[in-house]
Amino acid sequence: MTEYMVVNNDLYKIFVQVDDVPFDYYTPIKMYIQYRNKKILMVNENALFLYNLFDSYVNHPTQYILDNRLNPNRLGEQLNRYYFQIWTNMNFDDLVISQENFWIGEKYCCFTCNNYATWIFIYNNSMQLLITRLYGDFTNIDCTDDFQVFIKSNQDVFKSDILMDDLVSLRSFFKKRLGTI
Repeated sequence: MTEYMVVNNDLYKIFVQVDDVPFDYYTPIKMYIQYRNKKILMVNENALFLYNLFDSYVNHPTQYILDNRLNPNRLGEQLNRYYFQIWTNMNFDDLVISQENFWIGEKYCCFTCNNYATWIFIYNNSMQLLITRLYGDFTNIDCTDDFQVFIKSNQDVFKSDILMDDLVSLRSFFKKRLGTI
């Protein structure tokens, strides 16, 4: 396994881990964020998916301007409520649901992995990187008290500005490797 540091600034580092196998579109990639002596697995996905995601952020950033009906401080809470609503058929009045029956905030969540959700969005003219917790027991739908305790104690895990240059670096990392195929 080889690890590459793709983003390195004073607040956090983003690492990419790749198995030592021939690189192709479907090579599994693990991407971690490290901050304050913590390291969190953000995503475990194929290279093509990650290239396409970062390419979209770089080429179409205005698509990721946070909808003014959403509170950036409640994205993690609302994602959990949305998932809980799907599992239990309970309705939460504070969720804005699209005509297609999806919560409108889901498009800003780029990854979910190991009980964490990673978000990238533009708010107040700055690109934000946010990591929130995911409730881990949606299959236990009889335990709404446990879910309510989780929601009340749920806080953002990590929040920072992310530079467009960092998103370009991430895209370039995958483009360079995919370009050799």
